[in-house]
Amino acid sequence: MVRDINKDESKRVNKDASQNLSKDVSQNVSKDVSQNVSKDVSQNVSKDVSQNVSRKVLEKVTSTIRDYAMLSGGETVLVGFSGGPDSTALLHLLTLVAKRLSIPLFLYAIYVDHLLRPGETPGEISFCEDLCRRLDVNFITKPLKEHLKGHPNLQARLRELRYETFEETAVGVGASKVALAHNKDDQAESVIINFLRGSSLAGLAGIPPVRGKFIRPIIDVTRSEIEDYLAFNSLGSMLDSSNLKTDYLRNRIRHTLLPVLRQYNPGIVDTLARNAAVIRDDNEFLELETVKKTMTLISRRTQSKVELFHMPMKTMKTCLVRRVIKLALKGDSKHSGALWEIGFAHVEEIVKLIKHGAHGDRVYLPNGIRAILGYSTLSITTEPPVVITDRVLDVPGEVVVGEAGVIIKAGIKAGIKDAVLNDATGDTITDLSNDFSTMAADKRDRDACFDTDRLAVCFDLDTLSLPLYVRGRRPGDYFYPLGFGRRKKLQDFFVDEKVPRDERGAIPLVVSGGEIVWVCGMRGDDRFKVTNNTRKLVQLRMLHTKMISPKTG
Repeated sequence: MVRDINKDESKRVNKDASQNLSKDVSQNVSKDVSQNVSKDVSQNVSKDVSQNVSRKVLEKVTSTIRDYAMLSGGETVLVGFSGGPDSTALLHLLTLVAKRLSIPLFLYAIYVDHLLRPGETPGEISFCEDLCRRLDVNFITKPLKEHLKGHPNLQARLRELRYETFEETAVGVGASKVALAHNKDDQAESVIINFLRGSSLAGLAGIPPVRGKFIRPIIDVTRSEIEDYLAFNSLGSMLDSSNLKTDYLRNRIRHTLLPVLRQYNPGIVDTLARNAAVIRDDNEFLELETVKKTMTLISRRTQSKVELFHMPMKTMKTCLVRRVIKLALKGDSKHSGALWEIGFAHVEEIVKLIKHGAHGDRVYLPNGIRAILGYSTLSITTEPPVVITDRVLDVPGEVVVGEAGVIIKAGIKAGIKDAVLNDATGDTITDLSNDFSTMAADKRDRDACFDTDRLAVCFDLDTLSLPLYVRGRRPGDYFYPLGFGRRKKLQDFFVDEKVPRDERGAIPLVVSGGEIVWVCGMRGDDRFKVTNNTRKLVQLRMLHTKMISPKTG
């Protein structure tokens, strides 16, 4: 009986064990099948996603090229190629874009050796050479002109030299375009950098898609899209170890700040890039308006001086005044290059001078720059104030006053007692004591003796102490202006005549026995005027040196 019960129990246990084993096998098989199926599905989905990303990247680049008219076909393009993910994607994309748009492009790739990572550079060059060979692209390697290790502003100087190398190489290979691999993340980082440093709209507009011959076809592609693009197309890339360091501000923003900002806005890169595009459009409009306004305000400019009519700027919006000042200081095609580089705080000082300053006020800026508010113009200059040194003027004779750019000549004429002349109005003049501008030895010599621009005058020789002297102004100077009737301080005379303070030192004075005889080109002294009793005249003439020709000089 017990044996039968044990037999039955044994059968039951075996049956249960068999069922459990079958169940375990079934579960394991099902699990393996499920895992394999999931793996295949996942791989297919990942492949589809990568393919879609790759297609999307190509479409973005194509759209960017068209929207900004970067390429029209037939150009020779120099591509900045470091072997990194961005420039690798750029080079590969340009070969595809040429086919997609059916526009022939003649591509050159350039590797710029910064001479800072000798252990990594050979491997990067080898990678670049290999890819260019596979893509049938011409490859060039160029080292920078100078070693910059330990340079106080390394990144800025590297950028300058890199762009110089691009420019020179482009000319050498006949490239009309230089393609650079800045992406959307770079754009966001640049906006943040400029914001943190304090920037105008131009800085907040970020990296321009097109600047002269430089184009940035992947400026609207994110870094993650580039990585997916490279993976799908089985394209490797090189890692620049310096990009992992946090020594530089851009790297700190990339590795530290942006991850934090993404916690508040996961799409922060897109947001910043979109804002930059809007600001860029606004800034371009304002720049156009600034150019129009500046053209009407500049009265004169040289390599060392620019003059602007300041009265209209008093009522202009401050934002436009700032832009006019900055544009005026940049120079033009005739005066190449920037005249001076001044910062935002210095521009603000000039704006305050324009808005609230009085005639003669000035501000002193770095590098010897002065902004001077005149009666009608604002002068921004690096020219030192003119100081005229003392010179002897023999009679007859002449003297060159180089500081003022003039020559003063002295000659002797016969007397004019009882002479009768006609003035410019046609009226008969019998008394020549009231207006030195009508004095002449006789009617035939009238034009040789004076001119209506007051550049020639005559004085009574008997009233003068010879030799005469030519000098610049001095504190306390005074004279008796012809026609005024009484003594006047020279400074007050200049104020009345609206002579800008910085130009007063450039006006020569002819003196006799310590007394001013002639404020050259402006007014003579009443004490030395010609009268009907004058026996001999001293004629003084002032010629600007630029007006003297070999025949007349």
